Amino acid sequence: MIELLRYLKTRQTRQTRFGSLAFLATILCSILGLVPFSTPMAEAARNQQDALDLTILERQGELTLQMDPAQRLQLLRIEEAIREARSDLRSARFMIEAKPSTMQPDRDVKAIQAEGTQIAAQAEASLYENQKALVELLNAVDEGTRGNRPTDQTVFAVELETLGYAEALELACRKIMDASWEKGYEALFFHEVFMHTPDGLRAGGSALRNAAYDTLVAIDGMNFTLTLPVNFKLKAETAGDEVSGFEFENSDAFERRKKALLAIEFIAPEKSSSGLLSVRAIDMATHRIVAVELIKINDLSNLNEEAAAEALPDRALQRAELLGGAQNMQQASSLAEPYRFQLQSDVENRSAEAFITQLIFENSGLLLVDSPFIKAAYGAALDAPETWKGMANGQILLSPNDTENSFELDLMVFASEQTLPAGTLTLGSEPSE
Repeated sequence: MIELLRYLKTRQTRQTRFGSLAFLATILCSILGLVPFSTPMAEAARNQQDALDLTILERQGELTLQMDPAQRLQLLRIEEAIREARSDLRSARFMIEAKPSTMQPDRDVKAIQAEGTQIAAQAEASLYENQKALVELLNAVDEGTRGNRPTDQTVFAVELETLGYAEALELACRKIMDASWEKGYEALFFHEVFMHTPDGLRAGGSALRNAAYDTLVAIDGMNFTLTLPVNFKLKAETAGDEVSGFEFENSDAFERRKKALLAIEFIAPEKSSSGLLSVRAIDMATHRIVAVELIKINDLSNLNEEAAAEALPDRALQRAELLGGAQNMQQASSLAEPYRFQLQSDVENRSAEAFITQLIFENSGLLLVDSPFIKAAYGAALDAPETWKGMANGQILLSPNDTENSFELDLMVFASEQTLPAGTLTLGSEPSE
């Protein structure tokens, strides 16, 4: 009975459109659980629809990224018309299957069926016409991208400050915490300092962790937002796409608070006296990066035993330039249902990934998520790490060019295997002149 009442409520708007007899027939047939019915008129319309080549619909996600505002508005109207046509078909199905009722022996069942048949034919025709319009729109967008589209020559650039690690840590942490407070984060979780070397990611050790904690406490002052969680880890059974993927002691006390994880990561190139410090605030519910700071440090020997053992050259990168891709990134960031991108590299180059994160965060509206870092840092607790998904529904692909420290960037959504160019990244070790 509850389901019937729900059905009655949702179908009230159709009573005006189809007439009272049609509405009663819809109710009766929904109670009887009748199966779909195909009329000759509907079948003819369906045969006409089958003649459409719908293969380009597989690329709708990719092509939507490339639409201008007018095309996106046209797409929304077409999609709404398609949804309405499909809804009408479901209603017509019940009308066509109407049968005599002992409760209403005087009902004109044939009239209800005839009206349902007419509605079905009209809905089939509307569905065909709007799918045809959708195909034409997507083909036009595809042709436009392969035509003489102006080349995007927008340049994003960054040149890092060079500081000692203690000064760099204080500066980066202060900026990250200020940005987090401005965005309404009430609890900032600090758990560990990480060191990323050519061998991978590892905990930086108690000395680095204690120094970072003291720095954060001094910055937090009377705000009382800094939290040092106990037994902080990913839930063993999580797939990474849940808003409650972390667990820690006394987690109930923070359930209603807006929480961010402070990720402090030193990036140490192979056999280098210098390195990079990346500090990020990561929303714990969405994995979205909400603040990021990247600084070059000139005294890696104070942090890395390998660097302290011998005199090593300065190999850390200091500047980056991203040419092109701004238009495509802007289009991707302005969609009604925005994509959330994570970095995916063909080569292990954490320095390049750090520069890309900084450049895109500062210069575009793309939503960046740090799910790969979360998995690398805390994935040991997972029951099935190979099935861990994270919060992204798209990727930024990083592919090396033949020239050293040069990479191509492409955007890809998980729903499509097609890619969208996002520029050429060039990295440099020396300050720009």
